[in-house]
Amino acid sequence: METIYNEVEKIWSTPGLNIEHRGLGEAILTKLKTDNQDRIFEFFYDKGITLTVADVRQQTIRVAQNLQRIGLKKGDTVVIYSMLNEKITPIAFGCFTIGAPVNYFETNFDGDDINEFLEKIDPVLIVFEEEYRSRLFKAIEDSKLPNLKHILSLDSVSSSVEKVLFQDCGSIDTFEVPKIEDPATHPALLLLTSGTTRLPKIMALSHAVMMEGIYSWWNIEAGMKIFSISPVRWISQASIMLQPVFFDCQRFYTSQNPSGKLGRDIIDTYKITHFVTVPANYPPIFKAAEMSGNPKSLSSLKIAAVGGEVVSEAFIDIMSKALPKCRPVKCYGMTEFGGLAATDEDISKKGVNGGALKRGFMAKIVNENQNSLGPNEKGQLFMKRISLPYLKYWKNDKANEENFVEGGWLNTGDFAYMDSDNLLNIVARSKDLVRSGGNIIVPVSIETVIGSHPNVQLCALIGHPNPVDLTDEIGIVFVSLRSETSVSHKIEDDLRNLLMLKCTKEEAQVVRHIKVLSEMPLTTCGKINRNVLAEMA
Repeated sequence: METIYNEVEKIWSTPGLNIEHRGLGEAILTKLKTDNQDRIFEFFYDKGITLTVADVRQQTIRVAQNLQRIGLKKGDTVVIYSMLNEKITPIAFGCFTIGAPVNYFETNFDGDDINEFLEKIDPVLIVFEEEYRSRLFKAIEDSKLPNLKHILSLDSVSSSVEKVLFQDCGSIDTFEVPKIEDPATHPALLLLTSGTTRLPKIMALSHAVMMEGIYSWWNIEAGMKIFSISPVRWISQASIMLQPVFFDCQRFYTSQNPSGKLGRDIIDTYKITHFVTVPANYPPIFKAAEMSGNPKSLSSLKIAAVGGEVVSEAFIDIMSKALPKCRPVKCYGMTEFGGLAATDEDISKKGVNGGALKRGFMAKIVNENQNSLGPNEKGQLFMKRISLPYLKYWKNDKANEENFVEGGWLNTGDFAYMDSDNLLNIVARSKDLVRSGGNIIVPVSIETVIGSHPNVQLCALIGHPNPVDLTDEIGIVFVSLRSETSVSHKIEDDLRNLLMLKCTKEEAQVVRHIKVLSEMPLTTCGKINRNVLAEMA
């Protein structure tokens, strides 16, 4: 696939996707009806539950029929307040079918955050796991939810979901799928952004965007076994949930803490071929594989995708050594895109954070004066889909004004450049850049050096106002170690020497402090939580 650069407008673009835009429910049920009904669709590790194509099709129609029976209609919002659960797929698919936008809620919210997000989403139906009953019902009591009519439990002894949404209420073969007349403008999901540096926003993603998004993750292979370690509310899980519908593949998932041993066991037991998670989850899995004593551990993997933040070459080297028969793939995507916008899966060039643009995307780089820049010039990355509009953030005028600009472009908040080979290179989140002495210090440059130390597991450079000159910043590097036996002061001396040896003078000087943490703080999506580190700084 060729990326075309328009020298006059300074815009990079790729060909559009040749797929029919229609309602997700219609597309799902049409495909499932003609598929092999006995094919394994997905497997829920926690309960050992397998769903076939026939199971998913039947349950999806049952849910859609019952949603209509209890009065839900197109446009009514549905909150699923749960970790990953075997009932979520058919419930979500049933909602897509009748045109009811779905929100996968953040179960780690508490207090006022729950109230704020529930009020914005304004659900007609809430489906929840019993673990969150007291927190949810207190929020419902304290919130203004004028349209809430139904609250159903996923897993009570006499599960109300089973009684209300999964009951037999007519022939599934004569069910008429409601038509979504405007799949490019009707929301299918109200999905939370990752919230790495602040509270998440709610992004409305259309049926058409989600249809395109499922094709962007990797080259499709028959018989793929896909495993994603992420909560249901993150775009990777939401998109991969749809892939077994349209591709000959199986999805594996768990709601348990993705510890190293658990991840290793699932990969080895079920011969996972395609795996995706954030950088922080890989080292514990590699360590568990090493401790297993099995030389074939993790050998089933063909693609190990890593993303969610800028990935250093030092980390890719670690992945390559741990997975010699597997291709590490760096991914760049956002919730706002409905999936990925670039990967380095099909390129041979090394050191690229991003890669070739996926089909259907346009990109441009602009400076602080909003002037477009050319190849190899660094600035703010703006992106949009060629044929589909952004539905923007749900009930968030301030964020929409700040991030969506004239012409339908999204300011991604990333500092980046397009190189002379038309490849996207993400340098850093703009907010993560450290400005010192008139220089712009890119965190990944220092993090790559620090991360090359054999005993460093995770690291992050955080800028903090210089107490002497508040217009300037100093750098604090936070690290977590692979082995607790290392003496902190010795590792700090080693890292100082590395910085002096391998960094520029300006980069080495900006690092005023190195802080060893027993554990790196992570977001609910597994990214390094730079907001927490900034508070610690």
